[in-house]
Amino acid sequence: IHKGSGVANRDTEVLDPLNSSIDYQDPIKDFDKISSRFGQRIHPVTGNISYHKGVDIVAVEGTPIYAVLEGQVLVASEVGNYGKVIYINHAQVRDLNA
Repeated sequence: IHKGSGVANRDTEVLDPLNSSIDYQDPIKDFDKISSRFGQRIHPVTGNISYHKGVDIVAVEGTPIYAVLEGQVLVASEVGNYGKVIYINHAQVRDLNA
């Protein structure tokens, strides 16, 4: 997953729900907080400025996670620091849920 497999990088397009032609759903219904956005940030553990390759949504343990679009599951396993992951290939995009 980490080496050239389509995981987000600096050139990854972030879908803007107001300007996107792709009709997708949120991965978590009725979430209240995003704790970290895609892009430059201060790492919450190290305190260093780093490039965050995702969006962290705060949710209670056990909250259902939904695919943003129909697609094919490529990986469903435990992966390093990500923990449990589901990597999905959609017709228009790929996404990683951890």
